[in-house]
Amino acid sequence: MLPTVGTKVCGFDVVRVVPRVAEEDCALVELVHEPTGLRVAKLTPLEPGYPEFSALIAFSTPPTDDSGLPHIVEHSVLCGSKRYPLPAPFEELSQGSLRTYLNAGTYNTFTVYPFASRSRDDYFNIMAIYLDAVFQPLLLEDPRVFGQEGWHLHMDTEDSVPDRRGVVLNEMRGVFSEPARLARFALKHALFEGGSLAYESGGHPSSIVNLSADDLAAFHRKHYNPRNARVAYHSTIPLEDELAFLRDTYLRPYEAGGTGEEKASLIACPFVPAPMPPASISDDPIYCNYPVSSETTGTATQGQLVRMWRTYDVTEVSALERVAFDILLLLLFQSSTSPVLSHLQRLGLISGLSYSDDDANRQAYVSLQLRGCGHKVSDYNLLRVQLLRVFELLYHGNSSRGPTDPLEDYDAYLSDARVLATLSSYEFNRRERDSNHGVSVLSALQFHWLHGCPPEAYLRYEAELAELRRLQARGELVSYIRTLLFKYFVENGAWKDVVLVPVPGSNEQESFRLQQEMTSLRSRMTAEEIRRTVDLTTRIKDRHRECRQEDVDAFPRLSLRALEGLEDEHLRLRTFTSHGTSRHDTPVVVHNTGSAGNGVVYLKLLVDVTDLISPETAPLLSLLASGFLGKVRTLRFQSPEELETAILQTLGHFSAKLECRHVEVTPKEREEHPARVYISLAASFLEACLEEAVPLIFEEIWQNSAVGLADLRKVYLLAQAMRTRVGNHFLRRMGYTVAATRAMVQQGSLGAVVEDLTNGISFLDYLRGLFDGCAASTPDDLSGAALEMATALSEKLSTLHGQLLKRRTSFAVVLGVNAPELAACERERVIGLTESDDIERVISRLPAVLAVRKFLDTYYRLEPYEVNAWTVRPATMPLAALFDAQTSLGAFNSVAAPVEVNFVARAVRLPPRDLSGAELLLTHILSMDYLHTRVRVQGGAYGCFVVLGRSRWLYVTSYMDPNLAETMRVFDGLAEYLQSLSFDDRALTVYKIGAVGKRQIDLSPKACFYAAADYWVEGRSVNDYRRAVGQIARTSLNDLRALLSEFSALKSAPTVVFGKIADVRAAAAQKLIAPPQDYLL
Repeated sequence: MLPTVGTKVCGFDVVRVVPRVAEEDCALVELVHEPTGLRVAKLTPLEPGYPEFSALIAFSTPPTDDSGLPHIVEHSVLCGSKRYPLPAPFEELSQGSLRTYLNAGTYNTFTVYPFASRSRDDYFNIMAIYLDAVFQPLLLEDPRVFGQEGWHLHMDTEDSVPDRRGVVLNEMRGVFSEPARLARFALKHALFEGGSLAYESGGHPSSIVNLSADDLAAFHRKHYNPRNARVAYHSTIPLEDELAFLRDTYLRPYEAGGTGEEKASLIACPFVPAPMPPASISDDPIYCNYPVSSETTGTATQGQLVRMWRTYDVTEVSALERVAFDILLLLLFQSSTSPVLSHLQRLGLISGLSYSDDDANRQAYVSLQLRGCGHKVSDYNLLRVQLLRVFELLYHGNSSRGPTDPLEDYDAYLSDARVLATLSSYEFNRRERDSNHGVSVLSALQFHWLHGCPPEAYLRYEAELAELRRLQARGELVSYIRTLLFKYFVENGAWKDVVLVPVPGSNEQESFRLQQEMTSLRSRMTAEEIRRTVDLTTRIKDRHRECRQEDVDAFPRLSLRALEGLEDEHLRLRTFTSHGTSRHDTPVVVHNTGSAGNGVVYLKLLVDVTDLISPETAPLLSLLASGFLGKVRTLRFQSPEELETAILQTLGHFSAKLECRHVEVTPKEREEHPARVYISLAASFLEACLEEAVPLIFEEIWQNSAVGLADLRKVYLLAQAMRTRVGNHFLRRMGYTVAATRAMVQQGSLGAVVEDLTNGISFLDYLRGLFDGCAASTPDDLSGAALEMATALSEKLSTLHGQLLKRRTSFAVVLGVNAPELAACERERVIGLTESDDIERVISRLPAVLAVRKFLDTYYRLEPYEVNAWTVRPATMPLAALFDAQTSLGAFNSVAAPVEVNFVARAVRLPPRDLSGAELLLTHILSMDYLHTRVRVQGGAYGCFVVLGRSRWLYVTSYMDPNLAETMRVFDGLAEYLQSLSFDDRALTVYKIGAVGKRQIDLSPKACFYAAADYWVEGRSVNDYRRAVGQIARTSLNDLRALLSEFSALKSAPTVVFGKIADVRAAAAQKLIAPPQDYLL
């Protein structure tokens, strides 16, 4: 029963009630606590038995400078509180709770603390800890918290050179290694001058180091009070229980009047809107340098232009216009056939683009990043003219097209069919339930609620979509979209450009400058200043040890009883095949997504290419899959634009890529886990679109792309776009993937070699090599070396694609559908013959299976003597004969990159056997105890973790790390830590609960489908992993110690680093790592 407006619930006044928010299938109640002004929103799922409880606490924290105070406070409140004075309650929860989500985040103008659990007791435990953290943090009393999380001058000994360290400081150094972030920083200062959005809430490194602990405490006192807060719940727990907990624990003092200090703190901190910029704002661009390696050549076309437009105020724009504007952005910028990309590429002005938009902070804006362009004044002027020109052509249509405009049909990009297809795609993605659903909904509430709008405003879209379809039916939708195009991109003068100029060697120069600065600072410090600095460094590093036993005992915990039955959740990842399927059939595998799938079908078409993998073919296969399939014309669709329209209209999602998995084989062969390499075409669509979706994926995209691969201009453009995209990928804080992959290569992982050749730095080198000395002035003017490259690449791709089409034995299909008849079998640990017969009957009647079988029987029916590759051990790669773990290492060493942080990794292969609960528990302990303390808390890195895959590869990697040699010494100490491993039963229970908690299955049907597909591809039983998770609760200290020798092998494993040029080169000079390669765009 929902309360009524005007009534009270536990001292809160009910101010709004929405019986059903259709978009989320929830009831909504909004309440206010009059004594404090705290507002609460409760979303109650209407689905009976919804199993997850989510909550979020938010504060309005608009910045007034670039110091990053909102960000540092976000980190610092989780470092101990009045009721829970442990050094790191957040890590205690990560170590030992059943949370399904646990985080904190700083947006541009507000800060959120979301969490979720499927255990009621755990949910309230986390709520108690989070509420105490935000309202009563130790940061108010202990300045070391600021030093650890913000910054401090670091000196280990009186003889050492000082260094500036801190978790947030180091994180933002990594963030500002991204060229686009440098540009957005400058653009927001220019466009939002005088308002909250002008400043960097995360903090700029140069401003962070001007802060003190007193600044942190003052910011908290001003912003972290009930009147400046919002609390939101998404759960089936009675509202009265949640409100009573909140009121009784934290709000009673305010109801009683509180102290004078408490009353004075009740100050709302609203967002400050920026005035409109002057009309001259867009006259001249801002020029910013960004670092590239000193070895980089060809920088004339490695410039970037980033433009930002101010768009609307969320408190003034209509919901219809906001949704329509989202669709306009998709039309303009989203796909490989978008009109802006196509226009500028055809003129030879750019190689790729990306965009982002933000309307979560009241004043919305759009940022467009154009890559691979010239950076001279003449280059910029031409690009600026043509960017406006394409918007004008799209608005006015073909009637305004001139002889120099490169595209033949501008009207096609805003045609009825294209707009309607984009609308359908948008609708699909809004409806599809993604991971961490409850937290996602609660986060979206804050976007407009904090600015005075109804809490559900950002969630609404049903009425707006219905209105857009009515406009389409009346023939008015395209005209409406064009009106918005004119308003925001033609007429709108509130925009600014940044031209990013690549400067070879500037990263090394900056490192040298900082080193000189610190040396100079050291020379000016007095003996007393040095002593105090060393003392503070020691006290910050020792803070994590300051735990009173009574505080540890008082921290809310679960018992092992909370783990009962949780391992059986993994049975939901089960897949089913016909028990009559033999080695001579193409497997069609089914996963039951359940009713939560909302009628969505998930599909993966898998094509085994293991026997084709060589150093030459591996990058080609990756380029074919992720760069061309679904992006070139086909027999039916005469242009990539027509194909894109069909994909948008029919499929909610489509992607193609090359993947590699280590595969379980028969018990007698468990001495190794061979790698299987395959092309994956993944899609999702409504079951109502089944008859159109399967032919589109299987026939047009897979089979009929040959005609598009012969289009030399398109081949050139797509290869160029791929090079640009991959070149920027690893600079976006993804260096740990490079380091971990190459660390496994160093230890002989053939699968890791494939990963590097097809998705890593070697793939980037391959793409860069394609264009060495053969850049075309425009794609329409291919000649000389550029024409030769495009011709040769087209021929290779066409030949490879032709070979793949003839491989009848290489196919498998995995489907995710709502098949309620399979639910009972899904929960069975062992499936007998009777159940197998039932499964066969169910599968054989599923419409999706019938549609897929029809295609396979038509084109890829196997002869009786043919054996399907997916039913036997993977073939041997040609690459295997060429890979020598002793002689190939030089090609897969560390990488010196133009970034300001390091990612340090090591890897080993554990002996072949089934994954055990003891191994899962030990990786959790190493990550959350030893590595967290030594690398994050004491070292200042953003994080460090150990991962053990089902393939038996174990790796450790730091993340956004200011150190290199110091982190290597921490890795060296793993063996000693393991030798001294000792926990009492209570402490071990905490880690067991956390180890199980982090392995809970996501409720999202999409996430479950992809996890289930991976299990099937690897040939592994879900029961094996379920069994390992179940073993965690029974693991003893002796079981952990038995793993000492295997895990200690990480001490002697070679180190691989993706990181700061100066640090990596220095480590190589000291022979700590092998000679590195430079990261070249």
